[in-house]
Amino acid sequence: MIAPTSRFMWVVALGILPPAALGAFFPPFSVLATLVTLFIIAIAIFDAATNMKWWQGLTLSFPKTIRLTSRIAGEVTCSIEDRHKRNLKLRIGFSPAPGLGLEDEILEARLTPEKPAILKTWACCPFRRGRILIDHAYLEADSQLKLWHVRGRIPVSCEVKVYPNLGKDRKSASAAFLNRGRVGEKSIRQVGKGREFEMLREYVRGDSYEDIHWRATAKRRSPVTKVFQIERTQEIYVIVDASRLSARRPGGYTKEREIAEAVLPEQESLLERYITAAMLLHQVAHHQGDLFGLMVFDDRVRHFVRARGGKAHYSACAEALYTLEPKMVTPDFEELFSFIRLRLRKRALLIFLTNLDDPVIAESFSKHVEMISRQHLVMLNVITPEGVEPLFGKTEVGDLDDMYLQLAYHFQWGQIRDLEKSLKPAGVHLQQLTNERACADIINQYMQVKKKQML
Repeated sequence: MIAPTSRFMWVVALGILPPAALGAFFPPFSVLATLVTLFIIAIAIFDAATNMKWWQGLTLSFPKTIRLTSRIAGEVTCSIEDRHKRNLKLRIGFSPAPGLGLEDEILEARLTPEKPAILKTWACCPFRRGRILIDHAYLEADSQLKLWHVRGRIPVSCEVKVYPNLGKDRKSASAAFLNRGRVGEKSIRQVGKGREFEMLREYVRGDSYEDIHWRATAKRRSPVTKVFQIERTQEIYVIVDASRLSARRPGGYTKEREIAEAVLPEQESLLERYITAAMLLHQVAHHQGDLFGLMVFDDRVRHFVRARGGKAHYSACAEALYTLEPKMVTPDFEELFSFIRLRLRKRALLIFLTNLDDPVIAESFSKHVEMISRQHLVMLNVITPEGVEPLFGKTEVGDLDDMYLQLAYHFQWGQIRDLEKSLKPAGVHLQQLTNERACADIINQYMQVKKKQML
């Protein structure tokens, strides 16, 4: 592809238009005007034809994978090499997704016979997590007579992975990273004697009769006591809802929110909060010595990562979450609970991140949760909009619209309370979260389970 330069415009303006105007008023000069016009056109065609494939011999190399973090400055690098060692002045660019946030879309580069290879860097600040593919780079250079901008396209292969930013929520839950419960560090006060069998020992006066191992006592013909220890390695699963319920934005339906959305339409959805909470909880579980697992579901189970530990496992969970997008389907809890019942044999802590403000979906959850609640410890976390509270609880009522809004919030608060009461006999613990404190509250919930040995 070619485009005329400003020099070509001046050549046309000064070399073709005056002779053409002169030939129009003075017919004897029309032959001269025609020859001048044909000469300029021939030079322009020759200049374009001799530079149509000027980029042949150029090699552009992008890294195969670039890992960035959302809302943190990063860079995309590219090495350029000319095998013919020419004197070239280039303009380089590519067309990524708008979420990459490039500061300069086009960069200039200069290649000389003495320096045929250079490295160019695009500064960027991605504002959206996900995967961005760079499959083509676009080049532009001037022709030899500088009459044309000659543009070309070179195929490249680069994958930019943008992971969610955990910095803000990690600060709000930073205390959890200190409670590691190991030697030389601040430990959590444990309630109870522990439930994990450690060893057998001889009976000592004061030991409880319920701790006596009667079979070993019969063999040795003397009392033998069982010794228990605090569970150190437990399985924690975070179950993320990626259905249509997670596509909504947190927060109440107020006039201020309507104005904010008009100014800043790119706001976090509920799914973004779920992903951030899951990745933070993985880090906390690793510090506590537990095994972390992950499930993502909508109308079926989309991802299942069995509980393990280590950096490689954290990377596997991050890979499953960073490209996650909500799917416009209704969640199928019966399918999910059947999957959990078949796959998870060992008792585990199941932390659900979903939204059950739809009565039909909430009824489906309550109906089928008993399939797993008897074997596992189920924690249900629901992010409620700001203002969901009893009628005239905290928010002041200014006018009639505010009163109706508070009445709607009261009904929603009552539905959540009824759901909490209906789930309590099944052993399911429901916790209401706010958008700002969601990650910190989920981590505190996990720490309380560890402290009370509920698992």
